[in-house]
Amino acid sequence: MTSVGPTSQLISIIREQLNSAQSLRFSKRTHTANNMPRSTQSALGLFEMTAKRIRTIDRDDPFRKRKAFKFFLESVLLGELGEEMINDPAFYQLVEQVQRTMESDDVLSAQIEEAGEVLLQLHRST
Repeated sequence: MTSVGPTSQLISIIREQLNSAQSLRFSKRTHTANNMPRSTQSALGLFEMTAKRIRTIDRDDPFRKRKAFKFFLESVLLGELGEEMINDPAFYQLVEQVQRTMESDDVLSAQIEEAGEVLLQLHRST
């Protein structure tokens, strides 16, 4: 059973982010930072930060998919709530709570597992 509301909205955001990752990377190559909209610059910065963090996950880490998704989830929430949240310890508690809630749903848990693998593959090649 999937809940309707904030979780469904978050999943939509996550899907949008995964689908737009390639276009953001293309944008960076074809535009300078000065002529990109601020929202695109911000999203690109969050995407790059997430990519760097995902690349630091040890290939032998049994929780690497969960960690990759968590880094991604953090960037999505920072994009939605404001980047200034990065310095708020309560933000990381919120991220953990959101992820645990999502993982408690069997369907979402499988999608999180799949998303974690996609994120790991995507950022191995960058």
